[in-house]
Amino acid sequence: MAVHPEIQSILDFIASRGTPPLHELSPPEARLAMLKARADYAKGTVELPRVEERRLPGPAGPVPVRLYATSTGRALPILLYLHGGGWVIGNLDSHDDICRRLAQAAGCLVVSVEYRLAPEHPFRAALEDCQAALAWVAAHGAELGRDPARLAVGVAAPTARIDRRDVPPPAVFLPPQQRGHFFLQHLLQELLHLPPRPDFQRLAANLA
Repeated sequence: MAVHPEIQSILDFIASRGTPPLHELSPPEARLAMLKARADYAKGTVELPRVEERRLPGPAGPVPVRLYATSTGRALPILLYLHGGGWVIGNLDSHDDICRRLAQAAGCLVVSVEYRLAPEHPFRAALEDCQAALAWVAAHGAELGRDPARLAVGVAAPTARIDRRDVPPPAVFLPPQQRGHFFLQHLLQELLHLPPRPDFQRLAANLA
């Protein structure tokens, strides 16, 4: 199967850098390498009328989050974004560009979470921070001027680790009445300009 041209451009970019693979670096080195690579690859900053830093209550102290929105006046659906990095690398800055583009493409409020990272904070610390952020946003989304009834969780690499410890994915922490019909797959298609799949189109039709 041929690689999509946009994915191939990312692979070519990684190969052209000539840097050691992340698994050969220490966690601090890998974090710096990820930040630099993201900054070098970014294709201009998406300017938004609302980009705001906040700190939500967490199990071991405040959890930093960053809010992104294309509108400051109307009730938008909420996407709680949990960045990738295998629980070890990544932060608000490393995923700033993708969160800006998600907010712009989807017309939603993106809440990006900076959870604690391993090995400094062993497993469950990150998940507990994510769960705390999700619970707060579900209960207090209206305080952000947004619509907590339309709430979704966008996750990347961490989901592959969650089920290995028999821990449910973060979305199941929400009661059914608080799970919005808001699908990250559809948003990624908008960002990558991929041909939409019919099943995702049907799901996206539930957006309101």
